[in-house]
Amino acid sequence: MLRHTEENNLYRYVSNPDGSIITRKQMIDDLGFKVVSLFTSKIKVNARYVEDALQLRFQGLPLGWRRPDAGTKFEESDGKIHTVGIVYSDQIVPLIDKG
Repeated sequence: MLRHTEENNLYRYVSNPDGSIITRKQMIDDLGFKVVSLFTSKIKVNARYVEDALQLRFQGLPLGWRRPDAGTKFEESDGKIHTVGIVYSDQIVPLIDKG
């Protein structure tokens, strides 16, 4: 998860619970992120398997991947569409380098 430092002008001091978390809106509007959907399914476990496979495949790259999916592996119908995607921005490395 990407986070703001307290010195960053996007840090939200009045946020509950943690102003350092970068919101989806900030990712897109302020940090130039692009969002691409790769897979959708009504079956949650299918989306989890696709996400797990992608993360395992690219785990060695310095892309900020979290550890591969460690969630539940059973299916409970929730009526939602589950999406696996990728978000990216060419502005992140320079921001990380700046601290």
